[in-house]
Amino acid sequence: MSGFFTEALVECSRGFMVHRCLPQAERTKAMVLIVHGMGEHPGRYSDWAASFGSNGIGSLRYAQQGHSGRLESQGHCHGIDSLMDDLAAVQSEFALGVPLFLLGHSMGGAVVANYILKRKPQGISGVVLSSPYFELAFEPPAWKIAMANLFYGIWPRLTQPTGLNVNHISRIPAQVERYKSDPDIHDKMSAAFFQAIHPTGKWALGQAKDWTIPVLIGHGLADQITSAPASQQFYRGLDSSIICRGFWPEHGFHELHHEPEREDWLKVQIDFMRDVCSVCHFPF
Repeated sequence: MSGFFTEALVECSRGFMVHRCLPQAERTKAMVLIVHGMGEHPGRYSDWAASFGSNGIGSLRYAQQGHSGRLESQGHCHGIDSLMDDLAAVQSEFALGVPLFLLGHSMGGAVVANYILKRKPQGISGVVLSSPYFELAFEPPAWKIAMANLFYGIWPRLTQPTGLNVNHISRIPAQVERYKSDPDIHDKMSAAFFQAIHPTGKWALGQAKDWTIPVLIGHGLADQITSAPASQQFYRGLDSSIICRGFWPEHGFHELHHEPEREDWLKVQIDFMRDVCSVCHFPF
């Protein structure tokens, strides 16, 4: 993978595997727990883990329910509480005694935001929200919402296509082709998964005033998948007493880590972590 870190697969008590990456050449300055988006998998963040590793930052990645490596039922989960339980288990079992940051992308951003706001976990130094799913950038067809609401109570495993336009992932054609050709990516979402994320993302959007820990939000203003205006609304609602940063590239699409602004986005994250660690008097 990379000369900057060593990677191991370790099993979580909840029965799934966790990718643990640790820098080789120096002490670990901090750890980042990466929570991926809908339909994808932790393998798509290998390059991002390598970039963190080259800067002395370790990382943790795991497959969310209903995704590659955990296909009990493709695109299905057991609800937002179960998704947060997975996150809590990884946090508690694999923390190293260094500052721990959560990085949630898209649907993973909704899981992370709900985890912080509802569980108020201890031991989190800061959060990075990457194109978070507070709201979609488009209005889902009314019939799809009606079906999800109807079948949630009687057939929660019923799946529908997400309708994701993969051309909106990135402005880099090679990244779009990589997404299209990845056999571990799917476009399914069950009625239960929709209910776990869609309304809870909207709920989190209205709770910015209750957010209490450092946060960095990155969202391309040209994102046509999740709503950048919603992310900016959340950002504006944060209390001025906390460390909060925003990164809003004008032409950015959904996956900033696979966009032309990638290196700028990485630098913003590392600078944010450094500043948080400085305030906490932890050497970075």
